[in-house]
Amino acid sequence: MKTLRPEPGATVAHTEFTRDGSRALVSVWGDDGAVIVFDAATLQEIRRLPMRKPSGEYNVFN
Repeated sequence: MKTLRPEPGATVAHTEFTRDGSRALVSVWGDDGAVIVFDAATLQEIRRLPMRKPSGEYNVFN
């Protein structure tokens, strides 16, 4: 089992998966927060989208 810690010390608001389950979308909540896209199989960061206190539904298929 692996543990995903996207930003030590930060608040992770929620995690969603893409429709096919290949990516995990993680919301790091804070003034200098981000939505981080991870490969769901390897847990490697693919992309970081900086934003202030991101929250919401990111998977449009939910």
